[in-house]
Amino acid sequence: MTWSSRLSHSAVRPPLGCATKSPRLPRLDHSAMATSYQTARHYALSLPETTEAPHHHFGSFRVAGKIFVTIPPEATHLHLFVSETDREQALVLYPGFIEKLYWGDKVCGLRLLLAAAPAKAVNALILQAWRHKASKTLLKQHPTLQAGA
Repeated sequence: MTWSSRLSHSAVRPPLGCATKSPRLPRLDHSAMATSYQTARHYALSLPETTEAPHHHFGSFRVAGKIFVTIPPEATHLHLFVSETDREQALVLYPGFIEKLYWGDKVCGLRLLLAAAPAKAVNALILQAWRHKASKTLLKQHPTLQAGA
């Protein structure tokens, strides 16, 4: 199944107006420059208490041992583990480079195509994934990284 056909076969998404009022993810000019794996890696490792470790044959970024991003061996995509609300919002805002990530029949996150994604969106999604897995204590220690900051 191709990238575009997988998107067209995905579940019904909320109307566009529902997601545009949220301040969480920036709307972007999709003609902006694509993001490299190294740029995404650098940003992920800049987040507090983030470590990089192998995960089976994938790479991963973790906070307090919890995986928030995995990287397939070819490093052309990121797998981001965000909340269901953030996932649905990203699917509406970024259909050109985001699709649902499945674990069997269950949607478990987002699959992001780096070559088509602007760095601003990639960083915002990495931060959302980090927030989703970080402890409340860690989030309190870094108020500028909290949602809405």
